[in-house]
Amino acid sequence: MPYCSMKNNFQKVLFLVFFMTFSTACKEANVVQPNFMIKVSQIKLHAPETGAPEVVNSFLYNSKLQKIFFSVMPTNTKGKTIFSFPFKESDPENLKTYLESFNVESFSVGPQRQIQSSRDGTYMVFVGWNGNVHIFKNGQNYFNSKFQFDISSVAFGGGLLALGDEKGQIYFFNLAKKKLFDPKRIIDGEIASIAWFKKTQFIVAGNGDLFFVMDGATGETIRSVKLNKSLDDVLAVSGIQHCFENRVNKVLYVAKQNLVLTSQGGDYCAQQKVKIWKADTWELVHTIKEIKFQVHQMSLGFNNNEALLIDYDENLWRFDLNKFRLSKPLHLPKSIYFFDNHDLLAKMQASKIPFGKVNSISLIPNTNILVMALGSFFKAGPGLLMSRLNEDSIQHMTFSEYYRGDLNLYVAAKEMVSKN
Repeated sequence: MPYCSMKNNFQKVLFLVFFMTFSTACKEANVVQPNFMIKVSQIKLHAPETGAPEVVNSFLYNSKLQKIFFSVMPTNTKGKTIFSFPFKESDPENLKTYLESFNVESFSVGPQRQIQSSRDGTYMVFVGWNGNVHIFKNGQNYFNSKFQFDISSVAFGGGLLALGDEKGQIYFFNLAKKKLFDPKRIIDGEIASIAWFKKTQFIVAGNGDLFFVMDGATGETIRSVKLNKSLDDVLAVSGIQHCFENRVNKVLYVAKQNLVLTSQGGDYCAQQKVKIWKADTWELVHTIKEIKFQVHQMSLGFNNNEALLIDYDENLWRFDLNKFRLSKPLHLPKSIYFFDNHDLLAKMQASKIPFGKVNSISLIPNTNILVMALGSFFKAGPGLLMSRLNEDSIQHMTFSEYYRGDLNLYVAAKEMVSKN
């Protein structure tokens, strides 16, 4: 793959990089200057497609196969819907060499809602629309099923796969025995989030003010926890409906600190809160009230000492799980400028690439590499954004833009300069 050569006008880039580095050092932690990213290659994945804007709606990192997989919607159902490329911990050390040998593979299991991998990489699940679910083992098709309703959330843990559907039912699948247990309905409405807790237990949440701890081996509900009991007691008498009844959007279990995070609130609700609970006792220990938009993505940060939160305005927040301290937000759409070549960068003429909604977020295990799947039917901007999550800053590295069958690779100007 040809790589753009450094030209005289890159002296300007060096100045920009110096300015960015100096300015960032003077700013408060986690508030960074915009990153400049340059297009270095285009890979043709399949024949051009037309229609609605694409969305990269989910991704996973498989530690056993050492690959990143991502799914694209919408697409021709007879065409390729899942794409993957190799990624090792050492790859970010020299992005130039890595991108020169960038290789993408693809296959189709139908349009996907989400994809996920078990922690050891043995199993992967591809959750499609219309109730279709495909489970892979060691990279090979292992189990397929068509459920009555769409599966809205999944989680691996304790030798099980938990699946929640849009009608409030939860299923447990024994991975070793290849056995699917009968569903159990626990709520009215979609199960929005499932997190593995411990052993064969899972935390399940969705519509309403409750989240549940369930044992996947027995199907029994061990505990239900009410998020807003004191407020509910008052409003129950008056008959007033309140916005907490919309749903719990995400649950995140942090084993290191034995904490559970829940995000809640609807699109039209003023009370967008993230609550932190002490697991086992289920005592509410902290409430994050500063975030003004609904938090729809949560993930653990490096060393599991912080939680990463994405709100509906596409702000990235970092929450210190030891000190219960919230960072200043990083507004992701304003953190990157894209340029199709070096000349445009020298002239500061940015390319018109929209920043889509953040649909999935996670760190690659044992690294500080943060990956985000992007795209929106309304704003477009499909792709994978890969960034370094440093102690007090976030440094964008690469952006793989999927567009109409092509994968356009962008790399940060700072990375290019530092390796040449």
